[in-house]
Amino acid sequence: MRPIPYLRPFMVLAMVATIVSAFGLAPVQNTYAGSHKIVFTSDFNSLATGVLAVGTPVEVAVGSVVASAATVEVAATTESRGKAIVVSGAGAADLHFSTYPSTLPQVGNNRRYDLVVRARLTAPVATVAGSSLFLATIDGARYEIVSFGADGTLAREGVSLGLAYTPESPVEVDVRLDFKNGRMALNLSTAVDSVALARIAIPGNFSPDSIGALVIAAGGASGRYSIDDVEVRVEQEKKKADPARVEFERPEYEVENDHGTAIVSLVLRLNSSRGMATNVFLTLNLDETQLDMLDLSFLSGIGYIKERGHNQIVIGIGENNRFRQEHFQIKIKFKVQAHGNDEHRFDLRYRLNYNDSDGHHEMAPAPIIVIVPVIVSSAPTTPATSVPTDTLPISVTLPLQRLPITHIDVRFRTNWDRDGGLRIYGLPLTEPFSTTNGISVQYFERARFEYHPENAGSPYVILLGRLGVELGQVQPPVAPPTSTLDLAWYFAPTGHTITPRLRNYWRNQSGLATFGYPIGEASTDSTGTVVQYFERARLEYHPEYANTENEVLIGLLGAERLEQLVGPR
Repeated sequence: MRPIPYLRPFMVLAMVATIVSAFGLAPVQNTYAGSHKIVFTSDFNSLATGVLAVGTPVEVAVGSVVASAATVEVAATTESRGKAIVVSGAGAADLHFSTYPSTLPQVGNNRRYDLVVRARLTAPVATVAGSSLFLATIDGARYEIVSFGADGTLAREGVSLGLAYTPESPVEVDVRLDFKNGRMALNLSTAVDSVALARIAIPGNFSPDSIGALVIAAGGASGRYSIDDVEVRVEQEKKKADPARVEFERPEYEVENDHGTAIVSLVLRLNSSRGMATNVFLTLNLDETQLDMLDLSFLSGIGYIKERGHNQIVIGIGENNRFRQEHFQIKIKFKVQAHGNDEHRFDLRYRLNYNDSDGHHEMAPAPIIVIVPVIVSSAPTTPATSVPTDTLPISVTLPLQRLPITHIDVRFRTNWDRDGGLRIYGLPLTEPFSTTNGISVQYFERARFEYHPENAGSPYVILLGRLGVELGQVQPPVAPPTSTLDLAWYFAPTGHTITPRLRNYWRNQSGLATFGYPIGEASTDSTGTVVQYFERARLEYHPEYANTENEVLIGLLGAERLEQLVGPR
């Protein structure tokens, strides 16, 4: 899931009513773009790097920044898209709105108007209570929006919100203050999860007649806390968004006999054809079944496992749990814990929860009736064919020679081009050749392409070799992590967790299809390089290339495997 930038340009379209200050000041003219007026916006990239003098305003695109307590600085950080405002120690920065020290602009009628705040926050550690984000009145009173809690979760007014944050990873903040009804809605998103709170009461002394700034304060905490990509605007009431239309397609399942054990493969499909659904979670209840989950694959759409227990599985759907005019499809494999010589029947229950413009919704379709016929044990069948690993039916010499792209087999070229080309797979190292079991293969620097005629007519006719496994990098499974954040990246089929440094890259490059499951835990060498093996690849995080396209590189497993096979002659 990529972070969604909140900073957007707006055009000034019209002049509207004159606003009278609650402090008896002269009327203030306010220019609105359609139904809103921006009162603060900046990504801080235009500011000079360095420490800000306390009490000295620094102008930004709209509004100004004032260090109200040391230490505040403008700095380039690894987690920001450029420069950011950074507070540390007892430092605090006031982001004064363009109307300061006067009041927020208001519309001269009885229509509802909101104050919308959007920003990106980061924290250095997840174990020490730290920076807080406030709204501030012109006379200095503060109203807390969110803070970094000492237990590794985001908090508000000392109460955990249950959303874990990762050190040096952005937290997207989206706040809407509904002054007409005296309440606030708060939405927070991290790279893997989100939380939404509504109907938070706004104190009576916080109103358009009093609010003048946004404040980020470290409050004496250790570490450096940053804020960037800030936008604050006043919005007039607008038309209510269309409610979401989310529907399940008819589920499908099949039962296989795996040497006397029944394996159920279930496919669930979900469609969104209208509106926006948020906080979308699919829950499968296993408490009344005799099914053990073996594998879960995301066939289309974006999703992740939020929670996995003995009794249920909770799956988050959509980028940042937002689902809009999309198609989502998952495939789940279960092993049936059934004995005896009778047919078995199971009711698999599931439900979907989401929010939209009409509020909260829960869909609980009729249970999926799974009928498992009598399973008769049979002798083990011949294993599936595999690529021979002892000899190569072609002449290969060391050192390996890289071949031109024109030497890529026509059967593999489409997949090579579509899925990343040179950057993901590298150049070919061999011509295509056929193995004794009828599989055609071609080695590349980082991969081995395989053509499986037995899968003709299916998406699996072209497969990638499991080079990480063949090179002996499989490690014993480890226990699932206790953190909800990390549990979403734990893969039960191999018993390993993808390290945080590699998660976004793995997901953005089609994850399972390209690299496969992790087959060991990540390790870090003396240079800070983080390395983790997967079934089909070795991913490497290089800190020296941070924030560049080379931050994550792919190991040359194709070359390593080929050299292993060629060996001394």
